Amino acid sequence: MQGHQLSIRKKKISNGALVRLISHKHYLSLCTRPKAVFNTITMPPSMTEEEMKKESNVLLLFVRGRPFPGSRWFYKEVIEEALDFKPRDTDILISTFPKCGTNWMKYIVHTIITRGKKPLESSHQLTYEAVPFMDISGVAPLEVLPDPRPIHYHLPYDLIPKNPNAKYIYIFRNPKDTVVSFYHFTMQTDELHVTFDEYFETFMKGLVAYGDYFDHVLSWYEHRNDPNILFLSYEELQANTKDQVLRIAKFIGDEYHEDLVDDQALLDRVLYLISFENMKKSLMKEAPGKKEYELESNVIDTPFTTPGPRYEVKYLRYFRKGIVGDWKNHLSPEQNRRMDERIQEKFGGTEIIDMFNAKKNWL
Repeated sequence: MQGHQLSIRKKKISNGALVRLISHKHYLSLCTRPKAVFNTITMPPSMTEEEMKKESNVLLLFVRGRPFPGSRWFYKEVIEEALDFKPRDTDILISTFPKCGTNWMKYIVHTIITRGKKPLESSHQLTYEAVPFMDISGVAPLEVLPDPRPIHYHLPYDLIPKNPNAKYIYIFRNPKDTVVSFYHFTMQTDELHVTFDEYFETFMKGLVAYGDYFDHVLSWYEHRNDPNILFLSYEELQANTKDQVLRIAKFIGDEYHEDLVDDQALLDRVLYLISFENMKKSLMKEAPGKKEYELESNVIDTPFTTPGPRYEVKYLRYFRKGIVGDWKNHLSPEQNRRMDERIQEKFGGTEIIDMFNAKKNWL
């Protein structure tokens, strides 16, 4: 392994999986399935855990009363480590509900702080090295990142590790497009397969990974005016990418904003690198994927803390269409009506609806 000493260590953990510390060249390959739990977000007082288990039709792993994905990449021990993380003053924490522009925002932040000098070549680089996804990677990848360190979670505000001097970016998306995108992604990673209609019901009940979409967004909306929080929508970012990128750069630091304003060539390069077309082309090279996993016989020690034997994997589609309004190809008229009612019920009287309709001018 190019001069590296790799020792083999095996350890049993509570869910019966085999612990390993991953990745030569920081390459993360995952893992045996933990004992999955079918459950929901913060359980309503009127429902027991067993009742929640019967309601959900996707795999969930229950940690501290909250649902995380139950697919083979997630482990309770690693999630606990991520929840207990103490951010530095210089850290940039990105949080989203899944499939709301997560990887786009991560690549934007990475490209801004590296001034376009470190384009990425795979989704593994984005997820486990450049902007670690803490629920899977744990804290170890952060040890080699220079300040400012971009860090990724899918947590509501109350669970995100806090530091009043750190910076937090939250991006959300129209729930109609969110449920469509989350469905397609979940069907790649779960061993359970349901129809879109079945998944829609689960989403509307808040029985998916990371819980209720509407409560998740509202938890951050309540803090939108905090000086260390940037709250924006996927639709705003797509409708006016250049101005929103400048807004993000300004939030991260005046020096990054000034560099982009003063150097048109740098701004053009950043906008090219973070374009959907470039990201889909460059970041799909080494993504782990669905089916045909081949278990290796060896387990190796590396700087990471995520458990599980290595799998030979194919491709996981992190990028599907990247458009606004694809829900029109999936939601029935009745589903659309019900979603509109829920949007008004949960978001009525807030600025959120205008934001995912890209009508709010935050610049």
